[in-house]
Amino acid sequence: MRLFLALLATLSPAIAAACGGVFCDAAQPVVQAAERILFGPAEAPGTLQMHVQIQYAGPPAEFGWLLPVPPDVSVGLSSTTLFAQLDAVFGPQFQLRMQSNCDDFGQGGEGGGG
Repeated sequence: MRLFLALLATLSPAIAAACGGVFCDAAQPVVQAAERILFGPAEAPGTLQMHVQIQYAGPPAEFGWLLPVPPDVSVGLSSTTLFAQLDAVFGPQFQLRMQSNCDDFGQGGEGGGG
């Protein structure tokens, strides 16, 4: 029975659990600085959209990003507008506030004050 189950497991199709990869020419490597992925519901029930932004340095002609997907997936070109809008709403906000601890500057003469 074990032999039958082992044989059945090797013959039955399975879903690949691969995550993909970035590939390039070894002579001109691609440096991937960032990768952002947004998943969201699509129009058809039970489906989703995936928007990917990859920041890299290197020649575009030598860059490739492979992602294993089912054969019926629709692929299209997105724009950077989506991620720019998300950054505007959810990105970190920084404010520069200058503070001086020299309230007593000038008291005690030159070099005075601790």
